Amino acid sequence: MSDLIDLLSHLLFHGVELSIEGGKVRVRAPDGVLTKETLETLRSRKDELVRVLPEHHVESPLSVGQEGLWFIQKSAPESVAYNVAFALRIASESDPAPALRRALQKLVDRHAVLRTRFPAVNGTPRQRVRGHHTLDLHETDASGMDAETLSRATAAIHQRPFDLEREGAFRVSLLRCSAGEVLLLLCLHHIACDGWSFRMLVDELLRLYEADGKPNPLPPVRRTYQQFVAWQGERLASQGETLRRFWSNELHGAPLVLDLPTDRTRPPAQTFTGATHERVLDPALVEGLRAFSREQRTTLSTVLLSGFQLLLHRTSGQEDLCVGSIVAGREHEEFAGVFGYMVNQVAIRSCLDTAGAQGFASLVRQTRDRVLAAMERQDHPFPRLVQDLHVERDPSRPPVVQVSFVHQRVQSLGETATRLLAGAPVVVGATRFSLVPQQQRISELDLTLEVTERPESVTLGLRYNTDLFDASSIERMSSHLETLLAAGVAHPERPVSLLPLLGSEEREHVLVAWNRTALDHDRCATLHGLFEAQAQKTPDATAILCGDQSTTYAALNRRANQLAHHLRRQGALPESRIAVCVERSLDMIVSLFAVLKVGAAYVPVDPAYPQARQALMIEESQAALLITRGTLGASFANDRLRRVALDEAAAPIAAEPDGALGTQVLSDQLAYLLTTSGSTGRPKAVAIEHRNAVAMLQWSRAEFPVEVLRGTLASTSICFDLSVFEIFLPLSVGATIVLADNALALPHLAAREQVTLINTVPSAMAELLRQNAVPKSARVINLAGEKLSQELVQKLYGLPQVERVYNLYGPSEATTYSTSAPMVRGDQRDTSIGRPIANTVAYLLDRHFEPVPPGIPGELYLGGEGLARGYFERPALTAERFVPNPFGPGRLYRTGDLARHRPEGELEFLGRIDNQIKLRGFRIELGEIEAALGRIAGVDKAIVVAHGTAPRQHLVAYWTASGEGIVEDLQPQLATTLPVFMVPDVYVRLDAFPLTSTGKVDRRALPAPSLTDMKRSAHREPETPTEQTLASIWREVLGAVRIGLDDSFFHLGGHSLLSVQVLDRIRTTFGLELPLRAMFEMPTVHVLAKHIDATNALRRLAQSQPAPGSARRQSGRL
Repeated sequence: MSDLIDLLSHLLFHGVELSIEGGKVRVRAPDGVLTKETLETLRSRKDELVRVLPEHHVESPLSVGQEGLWFIQKSAPESVAYNVAFALRIASESDPAPALRRALQKLVDRHAVLRTRFPAVNGTPRQRVRGHHTLDLHETDASGMDAETLSRATAAIHQRPFDLEREGAFRVSLLRCSAGEVLLLLCLHHIACDGWSFRMLVDELLRLYEADGKPNPLPPVRRTYQQFVAWQGERLASQGETLRRFWSNELHGAPLVLDLPTDRTRPPAQTFTGATHERVLDPALVEGLRAFSREQRTTLSTVLLSGFQLLLHRTSGQEDLCVGSIVAGREHEEFAGVFGYMVNQVAIRSCLDTAGAQGFASLVRQTRDRVLAAMERQDHPFPRLVQDLHVERDPSRPPVVQVSFVHQRVQSLGETATRLLAGAPVVVGATRFSLVPQQQRISELDLTLEVTERPESVTLGLRYNTDLFDASSIERMSSHLETLLAAGVAHPERPVSLLPLLGSEEREHVLVAWNRTALDHDRCATLHGLFEAQAQKTPDATAILCGDQSTTYAALNRRANQLAHHLRRQGALPESRIAVCVERSLDMIVSLFAVLKVGAAYVPVDPAYPQARQALMIEESQAALLITRGTLGASFANDRLRRVALDEAAAPIAAEPDGALGTQVLSDQLAYLLTTSGSTGRPKAVAIEHRNAVAMLQWSRAEFPVEVLRGTLASTSICFDLSVFEIFLPLSVGATIVLADNALALPHLAAREQVTLINTVPSAMAELLRQNAVPKSARVINLAGEKLSQELVQKLYGLPQVERVYNLYGPSEATTYSTSAPMVRGDQRDTSIGRPIANTVAYLLDRHFEPVPPGIPGELYLGGEGLARGYFERPALTAERFVPNPFGPGRLYRTGDLARHRPEGELEFLGRIDNQIKLRGFRIELGEIEAALGRIAGVDKAIVVAHGTAPRQHLVAYWTASGEGIVEDLQPQLATTLPVFMVPDVYVRLDAFPLTSTGKVDRRALPAPSLTDMKRSAHREPETPTEQTLASIWREVLGAVRIGLDDSFFHLGGHSLLSVQVLDRIRTTFGLELPLRAMFEMPTVHVLAKHIDATNALRRLAQSQPAPGSARRQSGRL
């Protein structure tokens, strides 16, 4: 018997088809394979063949490409990402089913891969080809189904996962609609076929159906897939090292992650839910592209790939990236007609030389050269490349390439199959076949551009992951690609960074329509002038409440006039700088107005600051006078800086006239200087003119009704720009300011129940909420200065007195507030910073000053009437940060902040550009990790920073909690929501975060991780029996000497196939069947051991419980 099995294996390997029909052995073979001796042997052993052939199978390795697909299916057994589905409506006067069955059976006999299963043998995948297999055709009566029910039934069949080990990779179903009409559903797993093979299958099915009852019209199979696998093994054995060296050099230093902006946070494990958007290119553009490709001596495919690469460069902001390109794998003539999975993916690298003003023609030539080099080395299997590069596996995305390019030309098939696949009904004999369109609901990658080229048209299909992208974003991306292609062909030498990405209509939206903010107002007004006008209207109204003190508008105006007269006698001149270093009191407000009235600019100096910092602020502003009290600022007095102590000079000030000075102050004069920190350690002073601040106040007056401002909390240090809103807005409309040392002092204020508007930072507001200290009178909450969470917004809306919460954004350089977003009650989306306020423009631009489309991050540039004069006496820095506006008059301020437009035009703040880091090749937004930590039960607040420098850079998470928490619990919880590279290595628990004087978290004051903190993340040895057993398994599989409790399997060199071996040993050792994705979700011995112990404990508990029926019987006997 063994000699017969050896013979059958040999014959099947060489393409000999053996089948049983009516008790007879049918033999089909390529020319020259069967010798006379072999035929005689087969005849003499016919009876044995009839008995053995149906059960016989040949076992062989998988191709490298098949191994990758097998691993993916094993890791996500419920996935249908690699199901290839096809549906035909077949109508005939007689029942077409019998002839279809015979034709399909011949296809199964003809192509071994259609009768192949893919089991794991000792943890290694194998393909097991059955010698003969009778087609299992599932038939269902669909005569009573309406169109919608039939569509759902079809989708359910096609979207059923394959069990490759038991079922194989080919499934056929027949839905009978009537006696003469059926719906044929073919479904294959990609492991058994590629696009070429599938079209071949349709062609052969039609030809066999037409020849039913006649001789087989198909030529013998020359080569089998098993022979291809053997050839691939030999090829890699002889040429593998050469191929490996080429690809290692080609991709050396390349970023193996393409960070396209997504509409949703990337799930921690890759998903395959997809959709496709199609766009037929304009015929004139197609003609231009073809002409351009001829000029560049390349193909249309290369030009389209270049355009796609450019789109990805412009969309991601990466100048170096890789795009996968699918190759048919049929360049070797002997395997060109083999049915099976032959395709391979090659990584085409693209390095954009934006500094050298690279044009589109140059990019196309570069792409052409790289494509040609890649095609010459396309035999190196992509899964092997992933292993060669030692890629750190990230379960949230595919390795090396996340975006691919596919150029499909209509395959040369029989005329009937060609027309059918193009969507036209065809008639075969007396039977009508028509294609039933199937929705493409899967996406193996983040994004794939599928180009379908026909003589008369070119169609672009963008297949995308719907868990990452919205349909509207992909539709825009498709439009941007066409715009880039048209511009590249029209201007091939223009720098690609300057080629338009947006169409004219979209460009008008982002630059003009979303910046229509004009509001007419008195542009000659000044800060103190608005107050003086209000003092004339409501002289007896209360202007300020400060502890047990208060003052009216008239009294405040008189005191400010008196001090202004005194300052002028001390030498104050228009545009001179006067420092104000006074405790928060009525005197502080009087001082500010006095400085403004004399035509000077106030320079706020916080009395609580260290003397060295105060000295720097005064020096930077070149202040000539210093207003203070008591001994404050005594050390600063010198020949250049004169000190005016309000208490010491009380008598002469009181003797001054209390009427207006009569000095004309113009709106373009300096109003104040705000000193901000500088990257060099030297502070810089932002110079704000009256008109800048007045523009912000005019918008505020229109936005906030007087009754809301009636009791405005003024709690921000005058060194910060929020104070300008808190002080000058209420006093310009007749409202009252309630003065406080800081926002957290609110619960202790005597006038707290008179506060109607609170203007502060989110962290301070969160603390007030925690203390249940928000006054019952508070109607509006303004939050600014930090990223605002939706959780905090909705908690505030949970207070019955709160009518409106605003998220306000703006740098000092654009005068306090530049954008405004009224928050929506019940909204669950991330907060936005809204739209630009009146007389303000907000542009999102790339590094080349081009506007970015909605959804794409760009640097936020601000312009308009709120724009500061610049940095005081710092012309070079002013020129660097305040740049000419290329889209209109005036200048723009570069904020250094990253944002993106939502489709409706609202701005979404993404953080500081310098708060993004690159860690092990991955671009990380630290705010995203902080938000994920904040959602964990027990975590109050979280801050994540990067410590160290590459290659030893690591993430440290600082967190606070109201109750007890276990550090070790945070890491696995984060691992369920974030990719592994975003999970911090070290966790530092603090009682409270250090705060600045304005209540913001002071990141620079965070303590360095202690030795204890670091030890928690250092090497820990396995301790429990389960941990020790798992570590032993890992050592066997990985060949590693030392396995730590917290070491990632993939960091230690593990990959997909080794994962299978680990799981095979776990099944044998613990009697536990785990899915392959468990290795990605629980990649450390510590976490995996806890899961195994918990699962086995539940199993033992279930086994210890009596069955429900048994319990009832027992009670019955009692």
